[in-house]
Amino acid sequence: MNDNKHVWRGYALALFAACGWASGGLISKWIFLNDAVTPEVLAGVRACVAALMLGIWLLVFRRDRLLKKFSLKTLLFLVMFGAIAIAGMQFTYFKTISLTNVATAILLEYLAPMFTLAASVALFGQKLRWQSVAGVMCALLGCAIAVGAFQSGGLSISMAGLIWGIVAAMFFALYTMMGAEGNKKFDSTVLLFHGLFFASLMWLIVLRPTQLASAFGNLEVSLAIIVMAVTTILAFGAYLIALRSIPPTHAAITAMIEPVVAGVGAAILFGEQLTASLIIGGAIILGSIAFIQMQDAGD
Repeated sequence: MNDNKHVWRGYALALFAACGWASGGLISKWIFLNDAVTPEVLAGVRACVAALMLGIWLLVFRRDRLLKKFSLKTLLFLVMFGAIAIAGMQFTYFKTISLTNVATAILLEYLAPMFTLAASVALFGQKLRWQSVAGVMCALLGCAIAVGAFQSGGLSISMAGLIWGIVAAMFFALYTMMGAEGNKKFDSTVLLFHGLFFASLMWLIVLRPTQLASAFGNLEVSLAIIVMAVTTILAFGAYLIALRSIPPTHAAITAMIEPVVAGVGAAILFGEQLTASLIIGGAIILGSIAFIQMQDAGD
């Protein structure tokens, strides 16, 4: 962890992942504005298309790794990683949005670094450092400011929405922790494929194949879904690779820049107002990332 080059690469990849997730969110917003696809169907079809695209790429360029035989224990891990961690993170996030609003859902989901830090200390023996706690709290404050939590009407919280949002944060933390553990056994690209594959199987069970196929109702939406699948592969893949170089908690904190990137993108693409709170919140998050990076550099 003391290789500065690898540490910097880890943070850069986590930032790239956040940008990818933000771009996927912007694409989904355009789709929802056109009332083309429901959130559940979009989550399912995104996983299926991404798994198909990544699977074809691996068959062409990494066939030996893709066709490797796994033990029952390893296979169980991959099923849980895909059907529970990835699919669960996507579903609970959309569920939270349906019960609250986007700002509230983002803020609740990004409670994840708190759960990641707690799990790292309790389950994996990571030393609890005040710098990590301070980094998590400052990044959470920045995220809250960025999404307008302290503004009138910024948040919309019901008991059900709060519960689903906390569950979404737990799933994000689970994805982070399982991704870090899976990186010890698999190539990151292969790990991501199996995660998307088993997430797709879960969605095919929950949603009928005909429901997923209905997403391709017109050419524009179909192209948007394909682009979204590409951003899914790049973002989730970059995040997994980042976990090879930086601690899971620090990767999760870095990803908290996502709502800021999404806010800037919405201002450019949809003409939404670029607020002072978004800029101030983004600056606090970037400061938190720089702070925890200095901790890694000093290790």
